[in-house]
Amino acid sequence: MSTTLRAPTRVRPGRPRTAGGRRGGLRRRSALLTAALLAATVTTTSATTGVTAAGATAATAASGAAAPLAAASPTSPPVVPAAFPGGWYEFRNGQTGQCLDGNGGGDIYAHPCNGGQYQQWHWDPIYGQLRQRATNRCLQHHTAQRRVTSIWLPCVSVDTAGTAWDALPLRPGTELQFSPGNHPGWCLDSNAEFNPGSNTRKVFLSGCHIDDRGQAWRYTRL
Repeated sequence: MSTTLRAPTRVRPGRPRTAGGRRGGLRRRSALLTAALLAATVTTTSATTGVTAAGATAATAASGAAAPLAAASPTSPPVVPAAFPGGWYEFRNGQTGQCLDGNGGGDIYAHPCNGGQYQQWHWDPIYGQLRQRATNRCLQHHTAQRRVTSIWLPCVSVDTAGTAWDALPLRPGTELQFSPGNHPGWCLDSNAEFNPGSNTRKVFLSGCHIDDRGQAWRYTRL
């Protein structure tokens, strides 16, 4: 019986592993693991925050509540129309085109405009009185009869004689309505109807309507 002899296995010499090398590898792996954990935490936090914000928005919309608004910037106060200034005026009716007129006997009517002193009226914004230049009489209202006349001076400062009026702007700078100071639902009116036996148009009181052209008086300052 023969025996086969094998050549001995050759072992290649290698670099010995030191304890320091093992520790360095562990530190690198630990640092990589820590970085991965931090990245995962940031991603999760961002996703959670986005979901929370989206959920809050959806909940607000579902409840019908208004979303919070930014603080409003201060705004200017509303503009209040200035009082109709005092002075001498001509008043032309918006329906007939004729001017507010009157005679020395106290009759008030509308007449074709002629620039005369019977068609010139002084507006007093303190007492709300209209005084005719030619007669020094004040425009007077009689609400019970819906009539308009004039009364001779002195135009009293207390409205016991029905001489106080409110000037109500229709188109600022051009037109207004006149309303008795103690009966704000009535307005100075005129229409195409003639006074009996005269070529003058009637002037009277009627219920105020903002679109009634007979109650619109276009004014021209003299």
